[in-house]
Amino acid sequence: MTPFICTGKERIFAIVCILLGVLFFEFDVFAGQLGTFIFFLTAIVSTFIYMEIVNNKQNVKSYTALGILLLSIVPFLIYDATVLTFFQLLFSLALCITWVMYSTRTQSAEKLSGFIIGDLFNQTFIVPFANYGGIFLTIRDGLKTRKGSKRFLVSVIGLV
Repeated sequence: MTPFICTGKERIFAIVCILLGVLFFEFDVFAGQLGTFIFFLTAIVSTFIYMEIVNNKQNVKSYTALGILLLSIVPFLIYDATVLTFFQLLFSLALCITWVMYSTRTQSAEKLSGFIIGDLFNQTFIVPFANYGGIFLTIRDGLKTRKGSKRFLVSVIGLV
């Protein structure tokens, strides 16, 4: 397996993702509907900007999925929390995964069909966990130098 080479763009996006995780708990879990809207909007905009920076051009399908995703978060602004809000949150998360799938062109079928369920499962569970091997190789290669070991130690202390 070829180790992943992390550039400055990926490092900045990783920091943004950590901040988005904090936003998720602060805004979505504790702040209610407006917080959910702010979280989704921030996550969508930061992901879109990252994709533009790394030259991952959007296509018609990804713009369509993005439009539907943006429309799906608007009800969080309009309505108070209801029982259906949880299902709307799951729907919006699934749409977000679908948008990224179409943007990165990793779907298994060109036309929308029953395969989208398999694609959604693949993008949610298989792809993220398939990258773990590369994480350990990258950490191992980074620990070979004194400077890399020091950065790793500072990162671990920062997480604790």
